[in-house]
Amino acid sequence: MEDKYYSRLIKMMVFILDFYLISLAFSLTRKFGISDGITETQQTSFFLIFSLIWVISGFLTEVYRINKFSTMKSVMSSLFGSMLVHFCLLMLLLFTTSSYQVAGKFLSTVYLLSGVFFITSRAT
Repeated sequence: MEDKYYSRLIKMMVFILDFYLISLAFSLTRKFGISDGITETQQTSFFLIFSLIWVISGFLTEVYRINKFSTMKSVMSSLFGSMLVHFCLLMLLLFTTSSYQVAGKFLSTVYLLSGVFFITSRAT
C-alpha cells in the first residue's frame, strides 16, 4: 500500500507555521524580560540562526514528511528527534564561535516555548 502524503502546500504551511512559532517564542521571551545579555540586534540574528538550524534539523529528521496515516506517537517522536538534533547543532555553533553570548535561561525559555508550540500545533 502506497503512503498518502499531504500536498506540498500543506507541508509549506507547516514549515511557515514553525517559523512563526519560533518567532512567537522569541517575542514572548523578550516580553517576559528574559533576554538578559543579548542585544535586540543580536537577538534578531540569533533568531534567524535558530530558525535556519531548525529547518536543517527538520529536513534531516524528516519532520516535514507528513503522512495522512501518521500516528501521534510517530509525529511526536519525529518532533523530539528534530529538537534533539537542533539542540546539538545549535550547541556546536555556540561553542565553536564566540558570536553569541546567550544565557541559559534565555535559551531554555525559547526551547520550552517552541516545544510547547510545536507539540500543540501538531496535536491539533
